[in-house]
Amino acid sequence: MPHPKDHPAPRRPKRSTTRRVTRPIGHGLVGELSTCSELFRQRWASQDVRLHRSGRKRVRHPIVGQLDLDVESLALPAEPGLHLNVCTVPAGTPTADNLALLASWAATQQTLATEIEAHNG
Repeated sequence: MPHPKDHPAPRRPKRSTTRRVTRPIGHGLVGELSTCSELFRQRWASQDVRLHRSGRKRVRHPIVGQLDLDVESLALPAEPGLHLNVCTVPAGTPTADNLALLASWAATQQTLATEIEAHNG
């Protein structure tokens, strides 16, 4: 394992990052992970938090499976410290196909809910 002095000094977490962890579920999750993983405990204690302005996120959706999303984080000048994350997908990729399938599935679910409501109403 690298020596701690080989790494730059940790940055203080951004307000938006710490805000998420102050919720009760955040405390429970951090506590559970800390008791189960020495590596997590060390990394959490270092508070080495950085804003990633762009990158790729892999998400596993319960209906359509794996989605690889390109993400850009945009600063909101009117709200210092807040960022808007925009996800895009190149056309013709498996992720684009899966998103089209998900949109079709969601539309079917909405149509079904509307028909049931009309029938019961």
